[in-house]
Amino acid sequence: MRSKQSELDSKQFMNQFKFLLIAILLVLSIVNCNKKEPISILEIRDLIEKQNLVEELRKAEEDLRLKGDNAALLYVRGWIRYLQKNQDAAMSDFKKCLGFDPKSLDCKRGLGLIYESNKEYKEAELVYKEALSFAKEKGADSEALIHENIGILYLRQNLRKESLEEFQKAISLSDKGDAYYGFSLCMIMEGNSEGA
Repeated sequence: MRSKQSELDSKQFMNQFKFLLIAILLVLSIVNCNKKEPISILEIRDLIEKQNLVEELRKAEEDLRLKGDNAALLYVRGWIRYLQKNQDAAMSDFKKCLGFDPKSLDCKRGLGLIYESNKEYKEAELVYKEALSFAKEKGADSEALIHENIGILYLRQNLRKESLEEFQKAISLSDKGDAYYGFSLCMIMEGNSEGA
């Protein structure tokens, strides 16, 4: 009886959290609609597509009550702050997260994205390459995602050939993600619209 109630409470919490997350994202998109740099669809996708986000947040909140900050909670809070364009607070959360879990691919990516959005490209590249070293341990999809991030970073700097190479690596590892868009954009920028 008690476990059924606990299960119902857990499901209710997850439904409430999903609703809250969607509401936050809608408010953020409305608030940011008149700003020069709106929230990227890819950034929103990164937050929403985290398959176990609700479960991780629930676990993180339980652990928070017992132990204080932990990597999962800092990751979620970091992404929310990043989407709110609160770069300093997001960076702090991602760095704290890495203190708990130095191989947190999500927190490394978040930190890299902050450096990238601050146009600190060398720091972003360094963070992404560190992430790439242990993304290989997590599988082809994780490795492809980091190659995609590096490709976007190079594209922002107009390093099209390097960017193209990174997108090709991402595509060769996984058909998931947006590497095809980056690859096509590089091809068009290089004057090869047929190959795009």
